[in-house]
Amino acid sequence: MPNARSAFGETPNEALAEVLIAEKSWLEAAKSNGNMKVLKVIHGFPPDYMAGSEVYSYHLVKALSRQVGKINVFTIVENEFDKEYDVYDEAYDGIEVHRVNKFRRG
Repeated sequence: MPNARSAFGETPNEALAEVLIAEKSWLEAAKSNGNMKVLKVIHGFPPDYMAGSEVYSYHLVKALSRQVGKINVFTIVENEFDKEYDVYDEAYDGIEVHRVNKFRRG
């Protein structure tokens, strides 16, 4: 895509560079502030869901937690035997995970 344009930069590579610079600034601010709270929202999270975006999110949260401290994850679980919209709070590999029961009806 030689003529591709981006919302951030002129080309995809420039856009990526701008995002990485912004991410670095965000991490530096988070470290210096000391009280930043981060919530990762994802449609599924290990160990209940182990596909691409879920595994990527797990590794992202682990890496970010080393940089900024505590991070919470908000996701769903599909348990047809419990009440819909029940909330499960748990720790998974040192990550605080909050799951809302939202099962699909057949």
